[in-house]
Amino acid sequence: MASLLRKINKKARWNQQHIKDTFQWLEEHEIPSDYVIKELETDNCSLSFWLIDDDKSNLSRVLAALASNRPHLSEMDFGLIDLDLLQSNDFNVEENLGDTADEGANEWHRDISKLSAQKLVELAMLLLEHMEADRRRSEKQILDYVFSSIRANHLDLTKITLKSEKLDTRLNT
Repeated sequence: MASLLRKINKKARWNQQHIKDTFQWLEEHEIPSDYVIKELETDNCSLSFWLIDDDKSNLSRVLAALASNRPHLSEMDFGLIDLDLLQSNDFNVEENLGDTADEGANEWHRDISKLSAQKLVELAMLLLEHMEADRRRSEKQILDYVFSSIRANHLDLTKITLKSEKLDTRLNT
Protein backbone atom coordinates (compact mmCIF):
# COMPACT_ATOMS: atom_id res chain seq x y z
CA MET A 1 0.00 0.00 0.00
CA ALA A 2 1.28 3.45 -0.90
CA SER A 3 2.01 5.99 1.81
CA LEU A 4 2.16 9.73 1.98
CA LEU A 5 5.22 11.35 3.50
CA ARG A 6 4.97 14.53 5.53
CA LYS A 7 8.15 16.33 6.54
CA ILE A 8 7.85 17.25 10.20
CA ASN A 9 9.78 19.72 12.30
CA LYS A 10 10.04 17.67 15.49
CA LYS A 11 9.18 14.00 15.67
CA ALA A 12 8.48 14.26 19.43
CA ARG A 13 5.38 16.31 18.60
CA TRP A 14 3.84 13.19 17.06
CA ASN A 15 4.59 10.86 19.96
CA GLN A 16 1.45 10.24 22.02
CA GLN A 17 3.39 9.49 25.21
CA HIS A 18 5.35 12.73 24.86
CA ILE A 19 2.08 14.64 24.47
CA LYS A 20 0.55 12.96 27.56
CA ASP A 21 3.65 13.68 29.64
CA THR A 22 4.06 17.27 28.48
CA PHE A 23 0.41 18.34 28.33
CA GLN A 24 -1.22 16.52 31.22
CA TRP A 25 -4.21 18.87 31.11
CA LEU A 26 -5.28 17.64 27.65
CA GLU A 27 -8.23 15.29 27.41
CA GLU A 28 -7.90 11.90 25.71
CA HIS A 29 -7.72 12.28 21.91
CA GLU A 30 -6.77 15.96 22.01
CA ILE A 31 -3.72 17.48 20.43
CA PRO A 32 -1.90 20.69 21.46
CA SER A 33 -2.86 23.62 19.26
CA ASP A 34 0.79 24.63 18.85
CA TYR A 35 1.50 21.31 17.17
CA VAL A 36 -1.28 21.78 14.66
CA ILE A 37 -0.16 25.31 13.87
CA LYS A 38 3.60 24.60 13.74
CA GLU A 39 3.48 21.25 11.95
CA LEU A 40 0.44 21.61 9.72
CA GLU A 41 0.65 25.09 8.26
CA THR A 42 -1.63 25.16 5.26
CA ASP A 43 -1.33 27.18 2.08
CA ASN A 44 -4.54 27.92 0.21
CA CYS A 45 -6.33 25.38 2.46
CA SER A 46 -3.94 22.63 1.33
CA LEU A 47 -1.15 20.65 2.96
CA SER A 48 1.87 19.23 1.16
CA PHE A 49 2.73 15.50 1.13
CA TRP A 50 4.80 13.16 -1.05
CA LEU A 51 3.68 9.82 -2.47
CA ILE A 52 5.94 6.96 -1.39
CA ASP A 53 5.82 3.64 -3.24
CA ASP A 54 4.72 0.47 -1.47
CA ASP A 55 8.29 -0.81 -1.38
CA LYS A 56 9.60 2.64 -0.38
CA SER A 57 11.97 2.53 -3.37
CA ASN A 58 11.50 6.28 -3.99
CA LEU A 59 11.89 7.35 -0.35
CA SER A 60 15.57 8.36 -0.55
CA ARG A 61 14.96 10.26 -3.78
CA VAL A 62 12.06 12.22 -2.27
CA LEU A 63 14.15 13.05 0.81
CA ALA A 64 17.00 14.20 -1.46
CA ALA A 65 14.58 16.40 -3.39
CA LEU A 66 13.27 17.94 -0.16
CA ALA A 67 16.81 18.46 1.13
CA SER A 68 17.81 20.20 -2.11
CA ASN A 69 15.38 23.02 -1.20
CA ARG A 70 16.80 23.56 2.26
CA PRO A 71 19.36 26.27 3.02
CA HIS A 72 21.74 23.89 4.80
CA LEU A 73 22.38 20.21 5.34
CA SER A 74 20.81 18.69 8.46
CA GLU A 75 18.94 15.66 9.70
CA MET A 76 15.36 15.28 8.50
CA ASP A 77 12.30 14.09 10.40
CA PHE A 78 9.26 12.80 8.57
CA GLY A 79 6.17 10.69 9.01
CA LEU A 80 4.42 8.20 6.77
CA ILE A 81 0.70 7.55 6.66
CA ASP A 82 -1.31 5.11 4.57
CA LEU A 83 -2.84 6.80 1.52
CA ASP A 84 -5.93 4.55 1.59
CA LEU A 85 -6.60 5.53 5.21
CA LEU A 86 -6.64 9.21 4.29
CA GLN A 87 -8.90 8.66 1.29
CA SER A 88 -11.29 6.43 3.27
CA ASN A 89 -11.64 9.27 5.78
CA ASP A 90 -12.75 11.63 3.00
CA PHE A 91 -9.57 13.63 2.62
CA ASN A 92 -9.13 15.06 -0.84
CA VAL A 93 -5.71 13.99 -2.15
CA GLU A 94 -4.70 15.79 -5.34
CA GLU A 95 -1.75 15.40 -7.65
CA ASN A 96 0.09 18.70 -7.74
CA LEU A 97 3.62 19.09 -9.08
CA GLY A 98 6.24 19.67 -6.42
CA ASP A 99 8.77 22.46 -6.52
CA THR A 100 12.19 20.90 -6.02
CA ALA A 101 15.36 20.50 -8.06
CA ASP A 102 14.23 16.96 -9.01
CA GLU A 103 11.69 17.14 -11.84
CA GLY A 104 10.95 13.40 -11.61
CA ALA A 105 10.34 13.47 -7.86
CA ASN A 106 8.07 16.50 -8.33
CA GLU A 107 5.59 14.09 -9.96
CA TRP A 108 5.15 12.35 -6.58
CA HIS A 109 3.98 15.50 -4.83
CA ARG A 110 0.44 15.45 -3.45
CA ASP A 111 -1.70 18.00 -1.66
CA ILE A 112 -4.42 17.26 0.80
CA SER A 113 -6.74 20.04 -0.26
CA LYS A 114 -10.03 21.64 0.66
CA LEU A 115 -9.06 21.70 4.34
CA SER A 116 -11.35 23.60 6.65
CA ALA A 117 -10.16 24.25 10.21
CA GLN A 118 -12.29 21.30 11.36
CA LYS A 119 -10.88 19.00 8.67
CA LEU A 120 -7.35 20.09 9.63
CA VAL A 121 -7.98 19.07 13.24
CA GLU A 122 -9.42 15.74 12.01
CA LEU A 123 -6.30 15.27 9.90
CA ALA A 124 -4.06 16.10 12.87
CA MET A 125 -5.82 13.46 14.98
CA LEU A 126 -5.55 10.89 12.20
CA LEU A 127 -1.84 11.65 11.82
CA LEU A 128 -1.30 11.44 15.57
CA GLU A 129 -3.03 8.07 15.78
CA HIS A 130 -1.74 6.44 12.58
CA MET A 131 1.33 8.18 11.22
CA GLU A 132 4.66 6.38 11.52
CA ALA A 133 6.37 9.48 12.89
CA ASP A 134 9.42 7.90 14.44
CA ARG A 135 11.30 8.46 11.22
CA ARG A 136 14.54 10.36 11.06
CA ARG A 137 17.42 10.40 8.65
CA SER A 138 20.77 11.65 9.87
CA GLU A 139 22.67 14.46 8.22
CA LYS A 140 25.04 11.86 6.73
CA GLN A 141 22.15 9.84 5.28
CA ILE A 142 20.63 12.98 3.74
CA LEU A 143 24.06 13.88 2.30
CA ASP A 144 24.30 10.37 0.80
CA TYR A 145 20.80 10.67 -0.73
CA VAL A 146 21.55 14.07 -2.25
CA PHE A 147 24.92 12.90 -3.59
CA SER A 148 23.31 9.79 -5.13
CA SER A 149 20.57 11.89 -6.72
CA ILE A 150 23.13 14.25 -8.21
CA ARG A 151 25.21 11.36 -9.57
CA ALA A 152 22.04 9.82 -11.08
CA ASN A 153 21.22 13.19 -12.72
CA HIS A 154 17.96 13.46 -10.80
CA LEU A 155 18.79 16.84 -9.28
CA ASP A 156 19.25 19.94 -11.41
CA LEU A 157 22.33 21.59 -9.90
CA THR A 158 21.16 25.03 -11.02
CA LYS A 159 18.02 24.70 -8.86
CA ILE A 160 19.58 23.38 -5.64
CA THR A 161 19.47 25.88 -2.77
CA LEU A 162 21.28 23.53 -0.36
CA LYS A 163 24.66 24.87 0.76
CA SER A 164 27.04 22.30 2.19
CA GLU A 165 30.81 22.12 2.34
CA LYS A 166 30.50 18.36 2.81
CA LEU A 167 28.50 18.05 -0.40
CA ASP A 168 30.92 20.32 -2.27
CA THR A 169 33.84 18.21 -1.08
CA ARG A 170 32.20 14.97 -2.24
CA LEU A 171 31.31 16.45 -5.62
CA ASN A 172 34.85 17.67 -6.19
CA THR A 173 36.60 14.37 -5.40
